[in-house]
Amino acid sequence: MKKPAPNAKPIKAKPAVKHAGLGRGLDALIAQPEPAAKGAVVRPPLAAIAKPAAPANERLAGSVLTVPATEIVRSPWQPRQSFDETALRELADSIKANGIIQPLVCRKLPDGRFELIGGE
Repeated sequence: MKKPAPNAKPIKAKPAVKHAGLGRGLDALIAQPEPAAKGAVVRPPLAAIAKPAAPANERLAGSVLTVPATEIVRSPWQPRQSFDETALRELADSIKANGIIQPLVCRKLPDGRFELIGGE
């Protein structure tokens, strides 16, 4: 083992560096409500107030509906014009055995039927 040089200074170990966090935490990102003055009326924000329910006959865009297959019509813009009979039969057998795994995407037509725009 080597002996240190006579005029060498001892090496001090560096203190462990404490890693700072990412910032001030979530409280800095999420605004906290101001405390209400004593006796003040606290009102909920407008977004928290319940809106009246839509009439039963009015459906919201993006809602999930179950409709009879007879009400679904093919889109005239369907890019696929010919279908392989074997693949179509396999799809029909799969639907019979497992049901529809991925929902179809349709839009309502003025005559009340639904136009298929996504899915098989």
